[in-house]
Amino acid sequence: MKSSSYWFLRSVPHFAVALAVGALTVPSVLSESVVIYEETFAGANNTKIGSGSQMVENTDEKTESSIMAEFTDHDDWTGISLRESYHAFRLGNKTGTTKAMAKSGAIALANGAETATVTVSFNACNATNTAKALVFSVLDSAGGVVSTQTITPLNTVSTYTAIGNAENLQTVTVENVPTDFHLKFAPGQTDARLFVGGITVTQEVVSEPVDPDTPTFTGPDSAEVIAGGELSFEVSAALADSTAVDVVFDGIEPTATTTPAFAEGVFTWSPAKEDVGTYTATFHATLNGTDYPFSVALTVLAPVVEKTLLSETFSGSELNTNWKSTSYKSILAEDGTTFLPNVADLVGWMGSNLLSGVKGILLGKASGYHGAALSPLIHKSSHVAATPIQVSFYAAKIASTASDLKISIVAEDGTVVKSSTVKPVVLSTDGGAVISNSIYALSCTFTDVPSRFRVLFEPTGPNSRIALDTIMVTRELSDAVEQLSVPVNVVASEVTQTGFALAWDAVASASGYEVLVTDATGAIVTSALTDTNSATLDGLANGTSYSVSVVAVGDDVAKYDSEWSDAVSVTTVEDVNEPEWTVTGSAEFTALTAGTFTVGASLDANALSVSFDSISPELTGTSPVWDGTVLSWTPSLDDVGSYTITFTTQVGENTYRYDVPVTVADLPPLKAVKPELSEIGSNGFRLDWVDNQIRIDRYGLRIWYGTDDPANATADVERFLEYNGGTLLIPLGWSSQGTQNYPSTSENRVKFAETGHTLTTKRYLNPVTEFSYEIARQGTGSTDTEALFRVEATADDATWTEVASYQGWNALIAATHTLTFDASVGYRRFRFVFANKNGYNVALNKVSAVYEGAGAHFAVGSASELLTLEKGDGTYVAENLHPERVYYVEFVTYDMSGTSATSRQSVWTQVANPTTVIVLR
Repeated sequence: MKSSSYWFLRSVPHFAVALAVGALTVPSVLSESVVIYEETFAGANNTKIGSGSQMVENTDEKTESSIMAEFTDHDDWTGISLRESYHAFRLGNKTGTTKAMAKSGAIALANGAETATVTVSFNACNATNTAKALVFSVLDSAGGVVSTQTITPLNTVSTYTAIGNAENLQTVTVENVPTDFHLKFAPGQTDARLFVGGITVTQEVVSEPVDPDTPTFTGPDSAEVIAGGELSFEVSAALADSTAVDVVFDGIEPTATTTPAFAEGVFTWSPAKEDVGTYTATFHATLNGTDYPFSVALTVLAPVVEKTLLSETFSGSELNTNWKSTSYKSILAEDGTTFLPNVADLVGWMGSNLLSGVKGILLGKASGYHGAALSPLIHKSSHVAATPIQVSFYAAKIASTASDLKISIVAEDGTVVKSSTVKPVVLSTDGGAVISNSIYALSCTFTDVPSRFRVLFEPTGPNSRIALDTIMVTRELSDAVEQLSVPVNVVASEVTQTGFALAWDAVASASGYEVLVTDATGAIVTSALTDTNSATLDGLANGTSYSVSVVAVGDDVAKYDSEWSDAVSVTTVEDVNEPEWTVTGSAEFTALTAGTFTVGASLDANALSVSFDSISPELTGTSPVWDGTVLSWTPSLDDVGSYTITFTTQVGENTYRYDVPVTVADLPPLKAVKPELSEIGSNGFRLDWVDNQIRIDRYGLRIWYGTDDPANATADVERFLEYNGGTLLIPLGWSSQGTQNYPSTSENRVKFAETGHTLTTKRYLNPVTEFSYEIARQGTGSTDTEALFRVEATADDATWTEVASYQGWNALIAATHTLTFDASVGYRRFRFVFANKNGYNVALNKVSAVYEGAGAHFAVGSASELLTLEKGDGTYVAENLHPERVYYVEFVTYDMSGTSATSRQSVWTQVANPTTVIVLR
């Protein structure tokens, strides 16, 4: 598992080797073979490839500079040795496939060389007695191939000789290698299982000519140390004949809070946390009056703090109550992968003994089933979601046929957001049954983890049995400045049956706080994030004890989270003495309508005082009025919606709350009010109406004659807008023979369906000079030329003259037609005649006549403004009208928001009564 050391050296300085040249008296050019990369695989059955290396999902990058996997299928990756003496990386996997290959970390050439010739040596062998090819490649930093060679490694023997023997050694020389490069090893064919180990890369380095009278320094170019740790390295100087020269330490720049020491050629420094940064340590040696300088670049790194998010050891025979698990039938998708279970169903499982002396989770069940385990909900502050987390654990297979172990990060809503797969080794039965040792230690690192998550452990195949124990979830934070102080003086108040208020002293520099509530078993019940040093918890069980802790949240840049505060115990109020609440009346309101209901509380038949506490969500309109017993409210239109009104009562020191759900319904849709017409005479009529809608605010009235369009000032237009139950209502003064209603989605029209159907207009006031209309054939396709639609006109209502005719399919295509006449012709009435039907119908609309005095003539209101009538039951008498005229009445209903609804009707004034004139002589 991860070391618990707090201070440690980040890296070990690389010491240069002094170049001994004997007693030379002239400058010389020397060369040496320098090891620039070395990789060994220590430990038997080690699933970690190299020091610190870890499995990472869907990537070929691992930590530090160890061998890494390039997955084509990371579920089938194999990175284990076969025997304890067989320290190697395994390439390839299943029969017929080439699954696993290996790639090194970045390797840099020595001495700043841009290109060089390197020698790569490694041990390689086949896993069977059938020779298989190994493809060895050198890649540049962008992944381009610099060199590729195919090698046939030695076949293994049945005794599995250690891979480090001389027979397995391969040596490859590659020229023109760039300064940053990688090594790649891959099977050269399918069915290959190869092993690679003991990798060494060397570079021939040529030194500059050495002046025998110039001292050569030995010491690192750079060094790193973590603040709080100790840095130590040697610095010396010598001539070419190995004569030592004294070295003087000049100091470091800039100045640090702690002072380094240099004694007997050894530099030592223990920097403090305040010294985080970069420095230069300078030295010099003096020879024949000349000073020769030497410097070392120093880096002081901030300490790394490991924060434990979850620590779980399964030492008992029953699984901890916070854990959940499932057993489910394996379901394979088309690509062969297994569907994850629904985490909402992971309930009710228990742990069991694995083998004698082994306690923990046993994953896997009977044949054809999986067993998965899901951790408790883990809380990680929301603003540090990008901070990597590490999941470490012990895992061992119970049988060699068991599958790999898949570790997934599951969001709070059950979504699987991250996954990685590791390969546990078989549990040893001859060395004890305990799995808590390094052989079975595994870990995965995940980035971009949600602020609240669970960890799901799942075998990847059926018939699996895997032992799982000692699970830790941690994250590392850079301690750049300091840890926040622990919140203190955490106090609970206003305790009710279902919750309480919580407050604590503010913590300087905290960006927020997280409150955690657990029950007596330690299970997390609820949590809350807050920006202030207070919170209200609700939804708890009555008469139950809870433990509450608070953590101050940092930003992980200058501050990191505090430790959790001391737990505060809070017990919610028992329901034994709970008041009895009563609500009388309806809590359902309607906008703009007054309503009331009463709320009371009593205990042991004694009335209690009730207070209005709050309404949620906040109102934007009018507020309720509470008089201690009755709540009165006339909601506005803005208050339409659902609310919760909370009332409280006090019994001793305990406060009880009672929530009343309240709804405010919108008013019914605004409907047009259509006045009743009566007392119709030759020069006027009466309008009567009754208010029957709450939301009405006022009315508007307009009365005119001459056209159905009040905005039309030049023509008398009829659009046939009124119809009832499919029957056309002919406008006043018009007559019809057989015509029908023909409604559509956009307009209403007159339908001429049979031969002889006729529609006759009213008699216009003066001779018509322009007459227009829209006609259109209605029916299926036809080329008939016999159908005939005719327009006729009359000046005296006796003689009819044909003024237009349309015969045949093409003539009756939809169009507007306009006829013009001289006023002297005197046409004052027109009729439309379907003279001959043959297969289809004809539709008519928008009949318009222009004549002297045509257009809208207003008796009340105008085209732009209506007469305003106040709300209330009303009557209006229209007077001084013309006899024998068609008048249009438009009545507009308005609500308080300005929404309107319009009704329109027409009325024909009667013929004027004869007037008697008495002449007196």
